Amino acid sequence: MEALELSEQPTIFSHSTSRNLFNRPRSAPDPLIVAAAKRGGVICQDVRANTSVEEYVDWVDYCVKLVGVDHVGVSAQDDFHRSFKDTHRIAPYVPTYAAELKKRDWSDDRVYRRGGIGAKLLDRENLAAAFSKRSYSQEAIGKILGGNLLRVMRTVLPEA
Repeated sequence: MEALELSEQPTIFSHSTSRNLFNRPRSAPDPLIVAAAKRGGVICQDVRANTSVEEYVDWVDYCVKLVGVDHVGVSAQDDFHRSFKDTHRIAPYVPTYAAELKKRDWSDDRVYRRGGIGAKLLDRENLAAAFSKRSYSQEAIGKILGGNLLRVMRTVLPEA
């Protein structure tokens, strides 16, 4: 909360969710999510392994009901191999991460344990269709699927 209060810009919680949904370190308490939204920020619902599209939309919907559609986004993991590549790229710059890297399960079968959510989550027939079924407008879907993030980035990043 202190960092949020010190920031003059809106914040993005890029891979998070409500701690009411998942009690884990990456999750944010609802009062923090509300405070970020009041400053124009966005919380991007994290993807969890073996999650159906409907379950994922439930979690996004919870956050929309909490802070409104202007302050919610998605953070889809594309696939295991990208995660593996990114993890190896980041590890040399974060000393504690290199040790964590050695503990992770990088076996090939992990790709298949993610079920159908990974790279196909954002496909039109999946996530956007699920929001449409719940009566989200096309404008609201656009905000959730990237519009809100673009708004914050345009606010905080200098013009090129």
